[in-house]
Amino acid sequence: MSARKYKQVVSSLHEIGLIEPMPAIQRGMTKPEFILIDGQLCVLVLKDLGAYEAPCLIAKDHETYAYKYRINQASSI
Repeated sequence: MSARKYKQVVSSLHEIGLIEPMPAIQRGMTKPEFILIDGQLCVLVLKDLGAYEAPCLIAKDHETYAYKYRINQASSI
């Protein structure tokens, strides 16, 4: 993670807020434990800003492959 990217996320969250929920999957069915698929930097920034929760979109197991594929195809310029 670069300091520049971190500052961009901080600025974006201050200016427009969180645009879309972060994708996650539920790990196991016995306790509410979740794994974030994407958005780790955003979570780090939110924690640093004092947030203790954030909206997430819980994906089904079969949906995660398509999501990961779509994220990997979206390369930065």
